[in-house]
Amino acid sequence: MSGRKNLAIAASVAALIVAFAVAPSSASANVVDDLFNGVNNTLDNVRNTVGGSAGGGSGAPAPAPAPAPAPAPAAVPLSGGDPPELDPTTPHGSGEDVSVDLLGLGDTTVGGTSGEQDEDGNYHGKVTVLALLGNDVITTETDEGESVDGPLQPINDLLDQICSATQNAVCLNVLDYHSDTTNKGSRNSFSVLNAGLLDNTITAGVLESNGNIEEGGGCQTAHGDANVADANIGDEATGLNVDALQSTSDSQACNDGSEDVDATSTVTNVAGVGLLSALDACDEDEVNAELDLLTLVTGTCNADATGHSPFNVREALEANVLPQLATALGVDIAGITAGASQSAAEAPKGPGGECPDPSNADCPQPPEECPDPSDPSCPTGPGGPGGPGDGGPGGPAGPGDPTGEADGNLPFTGADMTWLALIGGAVMALGLGAMALADRRRRSTDPAALVALGKYGRS
Repeated sequence: MSGRKNLAIAASVAALIVAFAVAPSSASANVVDDLFNGVNNTLDNVRNTVGGSAGGGSGAPAPAPAPAPAPAPAAVPLSGGDPPELDPTTPHGSGEDVSVDLLGLGDTTVGGTSGEQDEDGNYHGKVTVLALLGNDVITTETDEGESVDGPLQPINDLLDQICSATQNAVCLNVLDYHSDTTNKGSRNSFSVLNAGLLDNTITAGVLESNGNIEEGGGCQTAHGDANVADANIGDEATGLNVDALQSTSDSQACNDGSEDVDATSTVTNVAGVGLLSALDACDEDEVNAELDLLTLVTGTCNADATGHSPFNVREALEANVLPQLATALGVDIAGITAGASQSAAEAPKGPGGECPDPSNADCPQPPEECPDPSDPSCPTGPGGPGGPGDGGPGGPAGPGDPTGEADGNLPFTGADMTWLALIGGAVMALGLGAMALADRRRRSTDPAALVALGKYGRS
């Protein structure tokens, strides 16, 4: 009787387990997620309650302080004297021939050009013919869609015709400047004198500069250059060359993360000899070389400062006149900057500048759609990336799959719980049955039990 009762109990337990497993699996295919979500919600409520009661009901814990902003990139002097100041407020390319600050009253500038992009992404151009004590006197400015030439442009056009008619025997431009700005950049140039004779066998340039910025191919490129004076007779490589106070600065930033900066400068050059180097005033072959001309003029030759973003300032000469007298009087006598160039660039932004962007040929393009989604070779078909059977994003066992796990683990669903419950119930029933049979056999062979059952009499 006891064995039959145990078997009945085992069968009942197994039936209850099967019924319990089938019911929830039919109601939810992801009961494990529901269980974990419920536990997490409960823990969150406990945390909130504890946090609200701690500290005398002061509410939720105070948020962590915001991280301090990253410091601005520092100037990177390459060697020697004082580097120039950096002003990478906006992307720009600029060139400036000569700027003199007398008695600290403001800069008097001749020959400045600049192309820049403002914070709204719009481009602007400017040519400064003359500025006195920090105030513009003769300037030309352009916004996007504008192009302006200097007042002597008709004369320079006639001179260009003479140059063509003489087959470059006589070429000359005087006070020639331009500013041209579009929605892709700004180009600005200035020249007091540019001459070429006998097919450029003899050339000369005085107070020339360029300030340009433009974008294209997923990159923004900024360029600035300045030339106070140059003259050449014969071939540039083997002839007689004279150069004074020149510089170039170039910066490029691309939306693939690449950056590039380059700069050059020449203080003086007469047939390959630097005059200030010959006078032992500064080492013209070095960047940021200290300048000291008989203590009458001090400063820096080939002044350079470069930072990430990228941006660069290059000045052929940065000088202070009569520094000892200025110190005694407590006022600067004269500060001179000559042959100065700047450039700063940022990766293009907005339409056509950022990825993903189907209109930008520089961006990686999405795969073509397949006409037959059932084709295994299709990117979105069965077996393709993100399709059934794939471990990529969106596919079973990939990130984003609601029922799968990554790293090669099989998905776990409500159907699996049903099978596990059935197997567990069957094992439990078999175990209880085996225990009942073993108990019955033990009772049938135990002498005391047999006496109790009346099968054997007492001796």
